Amino acid sequence: MPNCVISGGLSDNDLAVICVGRVAAEKNLKLAIETYHAMKKINDRVKFVIVGDGPLLAALRRAYPDLIFRGVHSGDQLARHYASADVFLFPSETETFGNVTLEAMASGLAVIAYDYAAARVHITHGETGVLVPYGDAKAFVASAAMLMREPLLLNRMRRQARNYIASANWPRVVERFEGLLTGARQETDTAIDPVLAA
Repeated sequence: MPNCVISGGLSDNDLAVICVGRVAAEKNLKLAIETYHAMKKINDRVKFVIVGDGPLLAALRRAYPDLIFRGVHSGDQLARHYASADVFLFPSETETFGNVTLEAMASGLAVIAYDYAAARVHITHGETGVLVPYGDAKAFVASAAMLMREPLLLNRMRRQARNYIASANWPRVVERFEGLLTGARQETDTAIDPVLAA
């Protein structure tokens, strides 16, 4: 873990699991913490880092003194926190998109997330991350535990996640969007006048 900016007992030999966002009930952090504890049973070098602030922060600090709480960061500091980690846990069930998924992948993290929102669009299960059936908390925990038993798979996912995001540049995004619009237009034309569409 080169260039580690995360303090609180994290060394280069540790495996850093990170969660970034609002520290609030809707982010499902209880599941993230349960997942971390399951991972730690398999690999005692696992550390859990929470970056963010919110109404649950004080209670979580009291309840879980073994976690590393880093507060709110943005810009280069936030990027360095991502880059200092290995795995990104994203157990939220309330996202409209979830930019943190893309930020984590761009930083070379293996993302474990529910199969919806940005994760569904950008993660290929078993290749660039882990997709879990929406709302299946047991599968979420089990998937993270599986990664602890498969360090080669974890490292491969990290590389492939970074490569995937590096190829998702603006020209490709615009090209894909244009293709979607063209397809929608053709479907509309067919529905309105099947004779003209033929």
